[in-house]
Amino acid sequence: MSTAVSALRQVVLRLVSMGATRTHLIAIAAERGYKKAYVRTLLSEILIRNGGRQRKPGAGPKTSPLAKVMLAIARALAGRLAEKLLRAAAHAARKEDEAEFARQQALRRGISTPAPIILNKIRPEPSPNEPELN
Repeated sequence: MSTAVSALRQVVLRLVSMGATRTHLIAIAAERGYKKAYVRTLLSEILIRNGGRQRKPGAGPKTSPLAKVMLAIARALAGRLAEKLLRAAAHAARKEDEAEFARQQALRRGISTPAPIILNKIRPEPSPNEPELN
């Protein structure tokens, strides 16, 4: 840390101990002409070194219950390959959605397209590179 940042660190920590919030400190710096992103970075660096994390570990979007059920099923069927197979399934779903969107757009323009393919619900035979799912 540079000397200027060390001096700033003491000021920031003193202001925080007096009740100043990150938002307030950023607003003050912005009024003085500093870029908010730069100030956020400095404040974060100073406060993290002092043990003041803004986010708790694990912060972020929560996994939906349906996604957890799907993972449990994939794990039961495929074990360690569950992640790989779920990624492949997500890719296939995205492709199907894109094809359906393109078909809908074509219909709006008056272009006739063949009916969407209905997938067979029976489990496909495993490829030679994949273990059989039980």
